[in-house]
Amino acid sequence: SKDEQAAYSHRDIKKAKDSLILASAIMYFLPGCPTVYYGDEVGATGFYDPFNRGFFPWDNMDLSLRDKFVKLGLIRKSHQALKSGEIEFEKQGEYILSFTRKMDKTKIKCIANLSGEVYNLRVNTKNSLFSHKCSEGENICLIDSGGFYAWISDN
Repeated sequence: SKDEQAAYSHRDIKKAKDSLILASAIMYFLPGCPTVYYGDEVGATGFYDPFNRGFFPWDNMDLSLRDKFVKLGLIRKSHQALKSGEIEFEKQGEYILSFTRKMDKTKIKCIANLSGEVYNLRVNTKNSLFSHKCSEGENICLIDSGGFYAWISDN
């Protein structure tokens, strides 16, 4: 019912959007063609039929979420390694998804923190491409649970 749909708290909605950004970042950096269901990029919500997805929310768009999707699209478009490069998965720790996309001399490294703890990454943060739920310092990035970090590797 609409009452059940309205019962979602702001915390639930934030968690859902954070999960959407994490899943989308993984999708945009992995091989294949990223696919976005209309409205996801601006925070459109849905529920069970007949409320699963209404009209596009032109007057109620989440512009910060849209900006993340625009950035992901621009990154993918501007790096050939993400379109047709090789992929290598690396073991970083339990519940840490780590992979490198490479083509010619370009290496793009990605880490998704699927654990319940902060992941401490030593990295040159000047080469950062995309971050979500991360705190960057000089040569260090703290990736929160549910966070994603991608950078162009020096080595």
